[in-house]
Amino acid sequence: MRSPEYTFFVGGCPEYSPYGQKTPNTPSWQNRTITLRKTPVLASTVTYIGRNASGNTANPNMIMGYVGFAVNSVPIYNDANADGADAYVTEKATMDTCRGHAAPNNGEYHYHSEPGPGCAYTDTAGKHSPLYGVMLDSIPLYGAYGDNGVAPTDLDECGGHTDATYAFYHYHVTANLAPPYVIRCFRGCVFNANGNPSMSSTAGLIKTDATCVKAAKQYDYSSFANPFWPTAASTASTTNTTTTAASPPPASGTSATTGSSPPPTSGAGTTTTGGGASPPPSNTTGGTASPPPPGKNSAAAARLSFWLLALALAVAGWAAAGTW
Repeated sequence: MRSPEYTFFVGGCPEYSPYGQKTPNTPSWQNRTITLRKTPVLASTVTYIGRNASGNTANPNMIMGYVGFAVNSVPIYNDANADGADAYVTEKATMDTCRGHAAPNNGEYHYHSEPGPGCAYTDTAGKHSPLYGVMLDSIPLYGAYGDNGVAPTDLDECGGHTDATYAFYHYHVTANLAPPYVIRCFRGCVFNANGNPSMSSTAGLIKTDATCVKAAKQYDYSSFANPFWPTAASTASTTNTTTTAASPPPASGTSATTGSSPPPTSGAGTTTTGGGASPPPSNTTGGTASPPPPGKNSAAAARLSFWLLALALAVAGWAAAGTW
């Protein structure tokens, strides 16, 4: 059966100033709609997205632009700059204190690596790293540390594994800012380019349920606390598309924003969770009656309160005068 999807909206602007950014590029708002699978589908073969492919050979099919999104809505890029060189090495001087900077063509603020401490999440000594974001193959990405706060030594070539904390397959950023910084390849099938032209133009990258060749081993993601789909644990069995209008919750040490969400979507097959005011009650037939208009009841209550107050004052006056 097809894995259900969820949709979220990102603006690409975290709630912190790009302090210390030395690039002349100005960060700008990015209004994007991203659709991913609630349950990632691991593929039988991997898709290399960064500078290097298998055996550290040069990758002729690098994916430029965003390949995932951080919990604070900031796009995550791979390890390459626009010229195909190591982005962190060649552009480190242009990055702010959170290790982010803006792209020259559209002002898209983004990361190429683990962000600075507290910018998207905060590690705790002796604990598994918090969630950093979700990649476009729908697989979650965590910070550099695994069980008991120790950097894992069993990561596969994409940068993923399972551990005692999270039994489902997940990625980690590299420890000590070692290349490729985030992930080397997609382990999961990618079903949607999500507006990235580099992905949509890469032959064979975007799969359908028919063309995705699944790996023999798949995982249960029902326990994944997905900030872009906050009702995941309670609605894991749904087959509808979930539109998450709310911004992702702030990571430890900082707050996050994704900007204005579109109004709730009407129609079958889509659920809007979080964000915005609830729609007004609709009149129904055969169900619970709608509440009466508040105008008359409010006026009657006001008149009753007035006369009760007047009576109380009169009683107090009579008692004081000894006429009660």
